[in-house]
Amino acid sequence: HWPRFVQNKSERFEARFSSLRIERSPSVLFAGMEGSVIPVAVSHGEGYAEFRDAATAQACSDSGLVAARYVDNHHRATEQYPLNPNGSPLGMTALTTTTGRVTIMMPHPERVFRTHAMSWHPAEWGEHSPWMRLFENARAWVGWHGHSVRPRLLAVGAKSYCTFPSRPSRGCSCSRTACSG
Repeated sequence: HWPRFVQNKSERFEARFSSLRIERSPSVLFAGMEGSVIPVAVSHGEGYAEFRDAATAQACSDSGLVAARYVDNHHRATEQYPLNPNGSPLGMTALTTTTGRVTIMMPHPERVFRTHAMSWHPAEWGEHSPWMRLFENARAWVGWHGHSVRPRLLAVGAKSYCTFPSRPSRGCSCSRTACSG
């Protein structure tokens, strides 16, 4: 079950940079990003992921559908304020569906996909932060299903990966023999 996003545990609007660790999940948006720890803009008053009870939160955490978590300086999931600005259980801040076609999250990667929006970044990132990959994944997925984009290899840092999922999500209505959706 999806949580309800309610008032932060701090009971106030939070605006800051926090670190997220991208988890292994079926999310189309986070494809190929798992294991990355990336700073992100946080700007919300209602970001606490409220579950029915602790057992439901733990079941969600263990489901493989958590796409991102707030982490501390050692890259461990955290509920500690201000590292986790809303106090969400087990650091959960992004969730996806079993098909990966829907992903919800409270932080704002759209505000920091360009490194110029960050107070500091490694020089090797160049003009785009690792969050640009999220938008490239979205475009590539739409292109795959619209048959207008050919896959290309993208190199970011020491990693190289294809810019569209090798296997489309279920529910694809195309008739391509290569599509297993």
